[in-house]
Amino acid sequence: MNTATQLFDDAEKGSSLWHDAWLRLRKNKLALFGGSVLLFMMSLRCSRRGSLPTATRQNLDLGASPPSAAHWLGTDIFGRDVLTQSCTGSYFARRGLHCHRGALLIGVTWGAVAGYVGGRVDAVMMRLVDILYALPFMIFIVLLMVVFGRNICSCFWPLARWNGSPWPGSCAPRCNRYGSRSLSRRRCFVGLSRGDYP
Repeated sequence: MNTATQLFDDAEKGSSLWHDAWLRLRKNKLALFGGSVLLFMMSLRCSRRGSLPTATRQNLDLGASPPSAAHWLGTDIFGRDVLTQSCTGSYFARRGLHCHRGALLIGVTWGAVAGYVGGRVDAVMMRLVDILYALPFMIFIVLLMVVFGRNICSCFWPLARWNGSPWPGSCAPRCNRYGSRSLSRRRCFVGLSRGDYP
């Protein structure tokens, strides 16, 4: 009786999707190595923040040298530390990630509001998107540099707004507008949820 109950309990136990994904990932040694390198670079970006201004410091006497205790990834032909340059690059790559995250937030919200409200509000909002699509991207960057200077932090929200609505390749407002228009007030389950029975 106890053996049957134990077998039944073992049969009832299942594994989650996360557990299955972890088991498959654990078998892939190359993916584990790549993930560990990525985590290592992210931790270095956080821990070596104070050494970021020295990424362009040259030491021509040192030249291109192999990895050592002073320079973990070696130096390039100008004697610059490759690890510090990688940390600097990851810092600016993270800024780009934040811009696209803000672009997604702004673009999805803009398209959802335009599609749900409809009417003149939708027409005006989509015409603004069309105007921004027509502007060349390089002119917008030059205008940002004139207004904000070289401070990349102050350019974050304008770049996110630009990426959220007009930039070719980021069609979040239009796609979300069509999705919200097809859902709002037209599907039968929306009317049933409001109590509008036929």
